[in-house]
Amino acid sequence: MPDDRPPIALHHARLRAAPQGPDRPPPGMPGPEVIAARAGERIERLREAWRELRYERFLPEAWQAQLHRFATALDELAGPAGRPAGLVTAVLGLLREHGLAEPGPDGRWEPTSPARPYELTRSLLLR
Repeated sequence: MPDDRPPIALHHARLRAAPQGPDRPPPGMPGPEVIAARAGERIERLREAWRELRYERFLPEAWQAQLHRFATALDELAGPAGRPAGLVTAVLGLLREHGLAEPGPDGRWEPTSPARPYELTRSLLLR
C-alpha cells in the first residue's frame, strides 16, 4: 500500500530579540511621546465637550426635575397615610429636604408647592 503523505521535514528556528532600546520602540508601535501627545489631544477635546454641556449645572437641574416627578407620583397616590416603607420613605425625606412636601396633621404627606416636572424636564432638553 503506497503512502501518499508528504515526508516529514525537520526545521530549526532560532528566536532572537528585535533590536530595540529606550530610544527605539518596537517596529510599528508609536513611542511613548506620540501616545502621550495623542491622548492629551483627545483628553482636551473631551474636556471641551464637557464644558460645553455645562454638566455642573445640568446635574442639579436634572435632580430637581426628578424630585418634582417623585412629588407628582406621590401626590397621585393621594398622600400615603401611616408609616411609609422602603423607597417611599427615602423619597419623602428628599422631598421634605428640598421643600416639596411635608407631613400634614393627619400624617399624610402633602405637597408644599406645585410640582413642575414637565416644565423642568423640558427646559433641560431644550438647552
